[in-house]
Amino acid sequence: METVRIEPDIDAWRIAARILLARGVPPDAVLWTCDASDGALFDATEVSAAPAAAPPPLRVPAAFADIAARAAAHSDPRRWAVLYRILWRICRDGERHLPAVVTDPDVRQALLWCKAVGREIHKMHAFVRFRLTGTDETSGREQRIAWFE
Repeated sequence: METVRIEPDIDAWRIAARILLARGVPPDAVLWTCDASDGALFDATEVSAAPAAAPPPLRVPAAFADIAARAAAHSDPRRWAVLYRILWRICRDGERHLPAVVTDPDVRQALLWCKAVGREIHKMHAFVRFRLTGTDETSGREQRIAWFE
């Protein structure tokens, strides 16, 4: 089992995933974590997300790139493992049509995360409220505070 510690963003995941794919590491042999305090005292091998040479480029369907970018914004810690499993199946198993198979359990979960993120984005746009807190004495500009519930 390899432990991969990454920053919780899509760019860090992409780099690590490309390295793992190039090395042929299957999804069930990877433990993804974003927190240095995660993991046991005797962790498995840790994969550096900063390779000496650039990892090889990957060609994936645009639909997967869109799903991955949106699902990566979700807070579920399983998101990196599910996305890597989908990526593995696309690149290694030749399932290039996989992002269109909405009945696949991995794709379905990723799409549910995308939907949840989209819903939160909509709620932020619709329900962010600003309240006047005062006026700057020197410039005369209004000062406001915003929040989202």
